[in-house]
Amino acid sequence: MRVGDRVGSVFERHYSHVGSVRCIEKIESVSTNPNYFVSTDSGDFVLKQNTSADSLYQGRGFERLQVVSRAVYQLSKKGLPVEEILLTDDGEHLVVDEGSVFRLYRFIRGREFNGTLSDIKHAAMAAGRFHTFAGESIEADISSRLRTFHFPYPLTETFGRFESFKGLLSRMGLTAKDLAFIEDMATFSLPFAKESFCPTLINLDFHPGNALYLENDEIMIIDLESIMFGPLFKCLAFSILRFALWSADPDPRVRLADTVRSWTEVYEHEFSIAPDKQIYGRMIYIEIEKIFRIMARIQDTGQYVNFLPNISNRHVPNVQLLAKLVSV
Repeated sequence: MRVGDRVGSVFERHYSHVGSVRCIEKIESVSTNPNYFVSTDSGDFVLKQNTSADSLYQGRGFERLQVVSRAVYQLSKKGLPVEEILLTDDGEHLVVDEGSVFRLYRFIRGREFNGTLSDIKHAAMAAGRFHTFAGESIEADISSRLRTFHFPYPLTETFGRFESFKGLLSRMGLTAKDLAFIEDMATFSLPFAKESFCPTLINLDFHPGNALYLENDEIMIIDLESIMFGPLFKCLAFSILRFALWSADPDPRVRLADTVRSWTEVYEHEFSIAPDKQIYGRMIYIEIEKIFRIMARIQDTGQYVNFLPNISNRHVPNVQLLAKLVSV
């Protein structure tokens, strides 16, 4: 069966209420899980396919997708700035078909992040609304189930495995000096990983690629598979760093300083959330944890090798930049 035929079959059997399919196009993406643009006689939609749901979260990936899908549905109904998931004809939030999980979302017509401080402030407003109101916008049973999930491969668990990572990292072209630097930064990051925190509903994948700007410059957040209850600072450090490195100023230090200032001003003035005085240190922790997570996943599953280039091309250079801004 061709891809279009299979997706069309899923539609006919589970989403007949959204109309007859006119066309199906695969959306080009670096993701290992394919997405499809689907146009029907009643509107346009995006069908997301997950081909390996249980490869994450200690074999609870399918259960997590069910919980996350219900949470995103509730957040959208409560008016939070998130994409809208549509139910099946039977009122379900997802479809399981031949080992894959399918979820249908309403297509959002919006522009991409343009790199300006104005766009950064709009992103901060959307994130602030999410952090302030999302936790109270989902039903108690979904909240309770979300709290049972934790981000896989935290630094507290992978820190002791670094010696076993060195061979593959060396074959990637990282020098002994690079490896010593990574190990030093991991030691620096470990206290952040061990900090106690008040759990907040966060989205650990909010970056410019997952932000769509509408005509009024408000944002719709897409791809919320990484929502969970966790430390607010971790979410902020990730998002601020990613928006900073996508922004317009050619000097990365200026970009970081401007983005941190703009983001924290919005949080302080609009949501009464105090600035994080250790934000650069937490950004180092985020990047180091990602390096260790990639390596541990590859060792344990043999998958995710497509993320290896990110270590030398993105995460290590980010840490090198950030290390110059803090006393380490």
